[in-house]
Amino acid sequence: LIGVLMLPALYLLAKQLFKRRSLAAFSMAAFSLDLMHFTQTRIATIDSFPVFFILLSYWFMVRYMQTDVFALEENEQPTLLSRAFWKSLIPLAWSGLMMGLSIASKWIGIYSAVGLAVLYFTAVYRQYRAGNVAFSVATDGSDDSLSSGDVKRVKNAQDHTLNRIFITCGFCVLFFILVPCIVYYLSYIPYLAPNGKVTITRVIQAQIGMLDYHSTPGLGMDHPFQSPWWQWPFILK
Repeated sequence: LIGVLMLPALYLLAKQLFKRRSLAAFSMAAFSLDLMHFTQTRIATIDSFPVFFILLSYWFMVRYMQTDVFALEENEQPTLLSRAFWKSLIPLAWSGLMMGLSIASKWIGIYSAVGLAVLYFTAVYRQYRAGNVAFSVATDGSDDSLSSGDVKRVKNAQDHTLNRIFITCGFCVLFFILVPCIVYYLSYIPYLAPNGKVTITRVIQAQIGMLDYHSTPGLGMDHPFQSPWWQWPFILK
């Protein structure tokens, strides 16, 4: 089921990136013919689940990057907490939730979180640059090429860009740290509840146990079926 759901997830991500249904459909078709995807999901390996949630987390992050946070509705005056700003937080919240689900499925979600951070701070830098450029635009009526709507947008960027960035970063602490931690903690209820109370101490002990497993010769990173990443494209094992 997850293998099937990964196809529309990739379609949505490709559609968000390319803005063309043909390229999104081609990407989804290519993914559906990938034998690694077919094999992993057909036998329901755990890797299928984090990849599914990673795809969705990146889709929502790309949606945020393409959101116009400086937009103002027709009768809306420049304000710090504009409607466009509140709407921009929605894809960020969903991206954080999907990231939490991916990490709760498998630790590879942590690696994908690094990429999400890069994309987010790229978006923040672009907003910061837009705010700086706005200060070079005259809003006193001397520029006849600017409509009244354009003037409001420029003032919106001049007055509120930096504060919006700080507020958004504050929300991201909630979306990308607190929420994933809660999701990760809750994911241990089915595992720990049959043997006692689910506590933070027991969850931490479970992490230590996993790390010890992977560091034990013959079990973790050096088990007989292991192969380093650079061998994968050549199928050397």
